[in-house]
Amino acid sequence: MQILKSERLRFAAGSKADGSIDEFKSAVMGSSTHYGTVAIDDKAGQLVFSIEGSSFPNWEGTVQRRQYKLEGKELSYRVPPRADGSIPVSVWRRLD
Repeated sequence: MQILKSERLRFAAGSKADGSIDEFKSAVMGSSTHYGTVAIDDKAGQLVFSIEGSSFPNWEGTVQRRQYKLEGKELSYRVPPRADGSIPVSVWRRLD
Protein backbone atom coordinates (compact mmCIF):
# COMPACT_ATOMS: atom_id res chain seq x y z
CA MET A 1 0.00 0.00 0.00
CA GLN A 2 1.23 3.47 -0.81
CA ILE A 3 -0.33 6.65 0.53
CA LEU A 4 1.10 9.95 -0.72
CA LYS A 5 0.16 13.44 0.42
CA SER A 6 -0.34 15.66 -2.64
CA GLU A 7 1.22 18.71 -0.95
CA ARG A 8 4.76 17.25 -0.67
CA LEU A 9 7.59 19.65 -1.55
CA ARG A 10 9.33 19.14 -4.87
CA PHE A 11 13.11 18.77 -4.72
CA ALA A 12 14.57 22.02 -6.09
CA ALA A 13 17.79 20.30 -7.21
CA GLY A 14 15.82 17.71 -9.14
CA SER A 15 17.81 14.96 -7.42
CA LYS A 16 16.74 12.88 -4.44
CA ALA A 17 20.37 12.73 -3.27
CA ASP A 18 20.58 16.54 -3.12
CA GLY A 19 17.42 17.38 -1.20
CA SER A 20 17.24 19.90 1.62
CA ILE A 21 16.23 18.98 5.16
CA ASP A 22 12.74 20.42 4.54
CA GLU A 23 12.38 18.48 1.27
CA PHE A 24 13.40 15.21 2.95
CA LYS A 25 11.04 15.84 5.87
CA SER A 26 8.17 16.60 3.48
CA ALA A 27 8.86 13.42 1.48
CA VAL A 28 8.98 11.19 4.57
CA MET A 29 6.11 12.76 6.50
CA GLY A 30 3.99 13.00 3.36
CA SER A 31 4.12 9.31 2.54
CA SER A 32 3.32 5.97 4.08
CA THR A 33 4.09 2.65 2.46
CA HIS A 34 3.84 -0.90 3.69
CA TYR A 35 3.24 -4.41 2.47
CA GLY A 36 2.08 -7.69 3.95
CA THR A 37 -1.36 -9.21 4.24
CA VAL A 38 -4.77 -7.87 5.13
CA ALA A 39 -7.64 -9.90 6.57
CA ILE A 40 -11.13 -9.07 7.78
CA ASP A 41 -12.22 -9.69 11.37
CA ASP A 42 -16.00 -9.76 10.83
CA LYS A 43 -16.88 -9.96 14.52
CA ALA A 44 -14.83 -6.87 15.41
CA GLY A 45 -15.60 -5.05 12.15
CA GLN A 46 -11.90 -4.53 11.55
CA LEU A 47 -9.30 -4.82 8.83
CA VAL A 48 -6.23 -6.60 10.17
CA PHE A 49 -2.95 -5.57 8.54
CA SER A 50 0.01 -7.91 9.16
CA ILE A 51 2.90 -5.72 8.10
CA GLU A 52 6.00 -7.40 6.71
CA GLY A 53 7.87 -4.35 5.42
CA SER A 54 7.33 -0.61 5.71
CA SER A 55 8.88 2.76 4.92
CA PHE A 56 8.54 3.29 8.70
CA PRO A 57 10.74 0.48 10.09
CA ASN A 58 8.96 0.44 13.47
CA TRP A 59 5.86 -1.03 11.78
CA GLU A 60 7.69 -4.06 10.40
CA GLY A 61 6.49 -7.28 12.01
CA THR A 62 3.48 -5.58 13.61
CA VAL A 63 -0.26 -6.17 13.32
CA GLN A 64 -2.53 -3.14 13.01
CA ARG A 65 -6.29 -3.15 13.28
CA ARG A 66 -8.56 -0.56 11.72
CA GLN A 67 -12.33 -0.11 12.03
CA TYR A 68 -13.79 -0.10 8.53
CA LYS A 69 -17.00 0.65 6.70
CA LEU A 70 -18.02 -1.00 3.43
CA GLU A 71 -20.73 0.80 1.45
CA GLY A 72 -21.34 -0.39 -2.09
CA LYS A 73 -18.04 -0.12 -3.96
CA GLU A 74 -16.34 1.99 -1.28
CA LEU A 75 -14.26 0.70 1.65
CA SER A 76 -13.09 3.31 4.16
CA TYR A 77 -11.14 3.08 7.38
CA ARG A 78 -9.69 5.46 9.94
CA VAL A 79 -6.19 5.48 11.34
CA PRO A 80 -5.28 6.54 14.89
CA PRO A 81 -5.46 10.29 15.60
CA ARG A 82 -2.42 12.39 14.73
CA ALA A 83 -0.70 14.58 17.31
CA ASP A 84 -2.87 17.53 16.22
CA GLY A 85 -6.05 15.48 16.81
CA SER A 86 -6.94 15.01 13.14
CA ILE A 87 -7.97 11.52 12.04
CA PRO A 88 -6.98 10.54 8.50
CA VAL A 89 -9.42 8.38 6.55
CA SER A 90 -8.30 6.02 3.77
CA VAL A 91 -10.82 5.26 1.06
CA TRP A 92 -10.59 2.43 -1.47
CA ARG A 93 -12.98 2.32 -4.41
CA ARG A 94 -13.67 -0.79 -6.44
CA LEU A 95 -13.34 -0.31 -10.17
CA ASP A 96 -15.30 -2.52 -12.51
